[in-house]
Amino acid sequence: MTKGEQTRQKIIEATVALMLSDTRASVSHIIKQAHVSRTTFYRHFPSLGDAILAATLTRFPTSYQSITDPAELLELVINTLDQDLAFFVHFSVYKEEFDFLFKQLFFKVANNVQITLLDRTPVNDELVYRAISGIVAGWMTNTTTIKAADVKGFIQQVLNL
Repeated sequence: MTKGEQTRQKIIEATVALMLSDTRASVSHIIKQAHVSRTTFYRHFPSLGDAILAATLTRFPTSYQSITDPAELLELVINTLDQDLAFFVHFSVYKEEFDFLFKQLFFKVANNVQITLLDRTPVNDELVYRAISGIVAGWMTNTTTIKAADVKGFIQQVLNL
């Protein structure tokens, strides 16, 4: 691993640590935790959002990128969220990054299945996505009343898996 890769990894690890302890991590917090300069941070990540997204992707098994079966991908995503809920509850505070990541995952699934509840148009896909991301975000903030199996079942019904 090169020095640059090591520095990037330190920043990601600092971001993860802060997100597990602080719902409003900032660039200042991250550079202090990682022991790097602000310039170094921005050399590796153009924005706070990019660092948060990189940190979040480390929480998913890398195998998710090669999964082609939508039901298997959904199972992996829900199980990953459930097993690492403390991190993802904090992550959901960062709406833009949360939306970006879950939209990528959703459309990966949606492109492999026929959504039969609505005609497949970009507008309708967006509406289905909003419903799914809303239930996921709701679950992450109400885990005492909403169970992972219920979330998975709801999404499976919406996507007709």
